[in-house]
Amino acid sequence: MKGNIFILNGENMDISGVLNSMLPTLSYIINLFDRVFTIFCSYFGIDVTTPSEQETADAPEAAA
Repeated sequence: MKGNIFILNGENMDISGVLNSMLPTLSYIINLFDRVFTIFCSYFGIDVTTPSEQETADAPEAAA
């Protein structure tokens, strides 16, 4: 008998099976939140930059 067994719709599924079945829904929710957040920020004129974007913007361009 395995540890970490979930019963979902009468079927035994381990944690990886449950996560694999939920990934499309989680992806949809994350993308929806990202779109809503982007629209909200653009409506109010808020500029959100990540630290990696700031590093690339602050770094001088390499001479060719």
